[in-house]
Amino acid sequence: MARQAKTEEISMREAAKRLGMTEAGLGQWAAKTGAPVALTKGRRFAVWPAFPIWYRQQLQSSREKPLGFEDARARKMQAEAELAELDLETRRGQVVALDLYRDEVRGLVRTIRAQLLAVPGRYAPRTAGKTTLPESQRAWDAAVRDILNDLRDGDGGP
Repeated sequence: MARQAKTEEISMREAAKRLGMTEAGLGQWAAKTGAPVALTKGRRFAVWPAFPIWYRQQLQSSREKPLGFEDARARKMQAEAELAELDLETRRGQVVALDLYRDEVRGLVRTIRAQLLAVPGRYAPRTAGKTTLPESQRAWDAAVRDILNDLRDGDGGP
């Protein structure tokens, strides 16, 4: 048969002495919500042994909080390291800003569009009068290769 612990109310001075702390320190803990204290004739008394059990639980939970802080600190340091690497790659020219990339692609698309729109006027005379399919195909092959060479060399105009 389990023995039930005897519950008693002891003075804050005696509780501080038993826990090895100052009365002021114990008073701060006793003022917290949920602390097992009794108020009798305007004075606080620690409910024993519930108070030291509650106190140890509070200490344990307060020790767990810095672990969350340490995790957040580690994530912050990781993010700062990644930003530093990104900055270094950008300075080396290995990473380009998305706006610059989009502008470059838009310019390329404009050049290709201009070249394609110029095809009928620019290359129609080369295919006029061709009587066989192989002759027409060779003319169009030459036209496509001219356009590709112009694009490769950076000549954007028709």
